[in-house]
Amino acid sequence: MTCQGAAEEIAKGYGLTKKEKDLLAYLLDDENSKNIGDICKALRTTPRTLIGETKPSLVRKLDLIPDHEEDGSVVKLVRAKTGEESA
Repeated sequence: MTCQGAAEEIAKGYGLTKKEKDLLAYLLDDENSKNIGDICKALRTTPRTLIGETKPSLVRKLDLIPDHEEDGSVVKLVRAKTGEESA
């Protein structure tokens, strides 16, 4: 699954706005710069909007995602290694 695909799945389940979804997809991609100027340019937004509105709202919504299943098992995020198959 691509970063964009993962962000879209999360957006559906947790009511993310388009800006929040785009920010999440951008940040999930390890190849993207994490420089604030580069993020703003890629997402076509201002630093004020990014830092004051979009990021805090995204963080609040992501904090609602449970880290445990109903049966008590722990949910872990797994990152696939580039160029290698998962076992």
